[in-house]
Amino acid sequence: MTGERHALRRAATYGKVSGGVLNARNQNISDLGIVQDRQLLGDALRLIGGGSLLRGWRKGLDPTGKMQVTFQDVANFIKREGLRDIDLKRLASQDSDSSTMSLEEFSPELCFFIASLKDWLKTTCGGPVQLFFDIDTAQKGHIPTYSLA
Repeated sequence: MTGERHALRRAATYGKVSGGVLNARNQNISDLGIVQDRQLLGDALRLIGGGSLLRGWRKGLDPTGKMQVTFQDVANFIKREGLRDIDLKRLASQDSDSSTMSLEEFSPELCFFIASLKDWLKTTCGGPVQLFFDIDTAQKGHIPTYSLA
């Protein structure tokens, strides 16, 4: 187990949340629990995504890219990562459809950013597909990460 993963598991076990989320004001205990659950799940997804919540979401929960997962998928991920203190029932109670969770429900900020990026790409370079073809001048069908630096 890597040091980061061990620290995350320890944080989940003892209820310590990064970023000071538990210092939020004007929220009752059940709201703080949901905030903590979301923060712990987000931290775990960022960890497996190399710092990226979206990459972690895709790798850990949604490899098909539907941007929506079942809570069974979330439960399997929580068990696989050893995050015992995330309350799945509390996490599922956030909306009326407690059988699935979309990326937009989990992280509306990330979805807003993605939509803004798509709009910007469409305006400035014809969209993400056109940008890909513009960068992939060798027509290999993929873009090496060094091309994006």
